[in-house]
Amino acid sequence: MSIHYFSVFFKQNKSTFHSEILKLKLLAYSNRTIYTTYMQKKIYVVGMFDDDTATKVQAAVSAVAGVTSCATSTEKSQVLVDFDESASGIEDAINAAISGTGVEVLG
Repeated sequence: MSIHYFSVFFKQNKSTFHSEILKLKLLAYSNRTIYTTYMQKKIYVVGMFDDDTATKVQAAVSAVAGVTSCATSTEKSQVLVDFDESASGIEDAINAAISGTGVEVLG
């Protein structure tokens, strides 16, 4: 199946099959099945004692390419991160982002 076929089909049935056609169009374009694996990781830190610092950590980690979500907890001294583990060097980039805010990463 070609992209042209999906474009014609999409125009004829756009109200009913909108999301499915976009998914199929993406797969037809890439000519392969795409698998993305996401991982959730708790990172324990030292030095994140107030909400201002937690906000800076969250913003820095969220800016890392491949991170899908980030939550911080000053009470637990942890950063909870969801990220695409297939991205090269992402864990080091996340740790560097945290360290860049003046907070120390444990372990």
